[in-house]
Amino acid sequence: MRPSNLQLAESIESILRQKIQPCLAEHEVLPSLHLIFDMLREIRGSSCPDNNDLSEVEVAGLELLRVKGVASDVAEDNLPQERSSKSIAIEAIGEKLCCEVRGANLGTLDSDWLREVLTWETRQPACFVTPLDSMAQQLPSSSPVPDCAEFSDFLNSSGVFNDPIQVTSITPLAGGFSRKVFRVDAQLGGTNFSLVARCSVPDGLLDGGFACLREEYRAMQAAHQQNFPCPEIYHYEPDTRWFGGDFLLMEFKQGEILGNALGSEGAVDESKLHQICTLLAQLHRLQWTDEAGEGSSETGSPRRALTDAIRDQLERIERYWRENTEEPSSLIEFALKWLYANISSVEGHPVLVHGDVGFHNLLYASDDLSALIDWETSHMGCAAEDLTYALTSLKDAVDRDNFLQWYHEAGGVEQGESSLDYCEILNMLRNTIVCHVGLAKYKKNPALQPALYELATKFRMHFQSELQSALTSVLE
Repeated sequence: MRPSNLQLAESIESILRQKIQPCLAEHEVLPSLHLIFDMLREIRGSSCPDNNDLSEVEVAGLELLRVKGVASDVAEDNLPQERSSKSIAIEAIGEKLCCEVRGANLGTLDSDWLREVLTWETRQPACFVTPLDSMAQQLPSSSPVPDCAEFSDFLNSSGVFNDPIQVTSITPLAGGFSRKVFRVDAQLGGTNFSLVARCSVPDGLLDGGFACLREEYRAMQAAHQQNFPCPEIYHYEPDTRWFGGDFLLMEFKQGEILGNALGSEGAVDESKLHQICTLLAQLHRLQWTDEAGEGSSETGSPRRALTDAIRDQLERIERYWRENTEEPSSLIEFALKWLYANISSVEGHPVLVHGDVGFHNLLYASDDLSALIDWETSHMGCAAEDLTYALTSLKDAVDRDNFLQWYHEAGGVEQGESSLDYCEILNMLRNTIVCHVGLAKYKKNPALQPALYELATKFRMHFQSELQSALTSVLE
């Protein structure tokens, strides 16, 4: 169903006034705000056009900012930087459109209108993050480093290793968006020995959501015990006094990464692609039981078990989004609706899913794939999750059909098109939500996690665009 021309204009004006008035209590009313209200009044008073001509009103409340010229060059010095009139207006419009999508039944949403809404929202991210530029330039990054002697005493008293250990240095490493990482060099039984400490951060990106170090420890431990190429895991420590959060201790693996979550940094030869397929096939054959007692065996009723695992994953993702950000998103609301409604299209049995297989988490020693790292998003799910995630990272480096065939030849279970399409949207939704939460956490305390600035800008725009493209395709 479509909201009427009059209803939408009045609703957006009401939301705009509620949001703008508190900001204007101590500031002058800007010409751009007057222009917004004038345009809304013009629409409300105009004759209602045919349904096929409603896109300007329905998509962004007549595309107030882009089509009618309320652009970023309007002087806004009288408002606080983080609450510019442009960002307030976009937020209000987004909130209204989001309510329309969230409140409708999936079958009653007009596909043409919905396509326009998703396209409009995908164009808007820069308006929310541009004011953060000056903040990002002045943020020092610092992490507390434990005293080597005291940390040695802790490790020896905890019995982590059979031989006595003497820590000689602890050095911060470049980590991901959600964990701090340190290299720990030591002498173990008189031999040089290197570890990695992987640590939570206060109010971390994935905290309170669908990732925890304890579960990462259990997944890596099970994988290593079954001779899977990942760092050997030595210890999980809940004590936060050493690094400011709980942490894992694991083997330091030599190697290099070939890119980031968006793709490779150069050409990738075919032998490396075959290695990734073999690695994924081996991963999906591992036996593992998560903390909820859900296992990767093929016994019982596998179709029901997999749909239950997917539903659990969806619920964790949705809860993580709603609890960690108040920013409205029609894109996310529709993706959730579609995924819940189409769970039955995923076939197979649940397997151990890494959840973040890309060049940023694959270590290569010379030309050999030596380890899969960063298991924080591991969970029981569908093998197609890892396959579609890897294909997104590989992008133009490999033909999709060839990659899936190599995976099947390496022992992986063949995945149907419905499972692949579903899991592609599931992955993009998760990444988009993580970026939304990253922006919210960065705005809340930029000095705490300056690395989230990149996530809130480049990565957020990329994943949101990919999700919009995938969702648009299912509407056709």
